[in-house]
Amino acid sequence: MPVRAHLKQLWERKIASCFGGQTDHKGDEPTPAPAAPSHVSPNGTRPSKTSGAIITYPIFPMFFIFLFLIHFCAPHASAHAIGAGDVAFADQVPAPDPPAANVVSTRVTGARAAPAVKVKAATKNRARQDDDQDNGDGQGDENSPADDGQGDENSPEGGGQGDENGPEGSGPADENGPEGGDDGVVRRDDGSWVVPGVGRFKKRAVYTFEQATLPAGLTKSNYTLKCRTANRPQDGVPYNEIFKPKNVQLSNGFLNLIVPGGQKPTKEDNYAISCAEVTTVEQNILYASVRTTAIFSQEPGTCHGFFFYKNDTQETDIEYLTDPNSLSNFGPDQPIPIWYTNQATDPENAEKTSQNGAAPTDCTTNVHEYRIDWTSDYTTFYVDGKLQKKFKVNVPSIPGPWVWNNWANGDQGWSVGPPTGDNILQIKNITMYYNTAKGGSGASSSMQDAQG
Repeated sequence: MPVRAHLKQLWERKIASCFGGQTDHKGDEPTPAPAAPSHVSPNGTRPSKTSGAIITYPIFPMFFIFLFLIHFCAPHASAHAIGAGDVAFADQVPAPDPPAANVVSTRVTGARAAPAVKVKAATKNRARQDDDQDNGDGQGDENSPADDGQGDENSPEGGGQGDENGPEGSGPADENGPEGGDDGVVRRDDGSWVVPGVGRFKKRAVYTFEQATLPAGLTKSNYTLKCRTANRPQDGVPYNEIFKPKNVQLSNGFLNLIVPGGQKPTKEDNYAISCAEVTTVEQNILYASVRTTAIFSQEPGTCHGFFFYKNDTQETDIEYLTDPNSLSNFGPDQPIPIWYTNQATDPENAEKTSQNGAAPTDCTTNVHEYRIDWTSDYTTFYVDGKLQKKFKVNVPSIPGPWVWNNWANGDQGWSVGPPTGDNILQIKNITMYYNTAKGGSGASSSMQDAQG
């Protein structure tokens, strides 16, 4: 017999013995209490309604039986109901579905996902045969865009620690303030030009472009750069670059570096895109503070560059990629950044130092000043007098010329191009404070003497 039934039977017997038996209304004498309650048959079933016996139940014992059943049976019934929660009963009405929660999408239309940006940056590295540092995935980054999260000299705009990376010089004013000093004013002292917080320079050159010809101290480039690696744009670099003097023009007070639109390079022209470049006549610059005031082009498909260059391991750059679809930019409808780079001085053992930062929102319609300070210990990069980056590794140490150019070679990971329409980098003026190594050459020096 099940334990529950046995306990129930014992309890009923106890109740019967304590409160008396059942009464048979056929006689006047009470019926002795049976061994078991009269409403339970020996086999545990109720008696037939046709037996003729009229049975009554004492109210008080029944109340205790009722409590007993609730105490012992209700918990088991509840447990069974929970276990059978998926059972549908005929008289149940299904509960309505809960209302859908309001979901706010985090997807930004037109933006590239962070993994895609990393893939594209890697594509650029392969195409330029130069490895870039990790530029960040929004974990603390520039890159936003380009933060490596390490807080060293290459982290974007610093972390508010007052070191060399603080935005606009959160540390000592003589090192990080606008133009490195309290008031940012370059002063003449004892035959030198003093750039506060940067150093003393023996020479100065100021180039403006109100005249019809290129000022003394600058020269137009005329050469071909062979960089073509593939027949198809998607396979690598499809075009060479040819820098032609005719693409360097002066008008309305600007030096215009032009990449003509609509070019379709073929085998007959050596698969070369016609580009523009000027350099300093002085080829022996060793450390400088160079400020270029310019307007970038709105026409997609070129790279604008302001930089020192001796060779591929002695170079420091400011570059702007005019095509938002460049794999090194952030995609259509997203702001185009400025790239700051020290090329690897020992590429076999170390990567170049390169990060990006925000460009002025009106950089294609108004003039802004872009500045590189190059010393023996570091390079710093400024926009409109505000510190953007400071690099203390891969610092060039060999003298060479300064370069300004506008070019394209079809590299989808960098310049893209050629542009559909004329792409024009407009330079308003250039101011240089610099030193030269022993034996430096001439025109810039004579210009300094005339202006000093």
